[in-house]
Amino acid sequence: TVGGKLFRDPHIMRGPDGVFRMVWTTGWKDKGIGYATSGDLLNWSQQRFLPLMEKIPGTANAWAPETFYDEATKQYVITWSSDVEGRFAATRSAERMNNRAWYVTTKDFTTFSAPKVLFDPGFDNIDTTLVEQAGRYIAVFKEGDRQAQKKWGAIRWAVADKATGPYRVMPTPIVSGQRAEG
Repeated sequence: TVGGKLFRDPHIMRGPDGVFRMVWTTGWKDKGIGYATSGDLLNWSQQRFLPLMEKIPGTANAWAPETFYDEATKQYVITWSSDVEGRFAATRSAERMNNRAWYVTTKDFTTFSAPKVLFDPGFDNIDTTLVEQAGRYIAVFKEGDRQAQKKWGAIRWAVADKATGPYRVMPTPIVSGQRAEG
């Protein structure tokens, strides 16, 4: 019911308070994402539109959001992919979009930090998932496809010492040479 009224790429996570939080893509050209909560996964709050990229000029989209609770900072990190005109000009082409992973932090899903680029691997990327393992943070993401040429982007990964980076992209992809989603 919010934004462009699309419901795509839903991501649900259970916070340390036991509340399930869901975020999703609300439209192909929206500058924000959808958000709702549930205590039981059956009954959901009213949907809200979170205009996370509204103040970033040239934003074309906000796709595939995910949430991650960072125990170290006691806050949520929301990630998504956005293509922003005028950013990353060296990798802009007619063959594919020019998305990068962005993030905000929040403790209450009402007040948010300013959006920032989470990492720039030097190419179009979408579908970022964050996990923490043994004190390091891992971002798994998908390199953008060149669909007209039937060239599929690899599933890649990066590591950091903090949830918000800086991330080091690992040289060996997880999956490459075949069509895959992040």
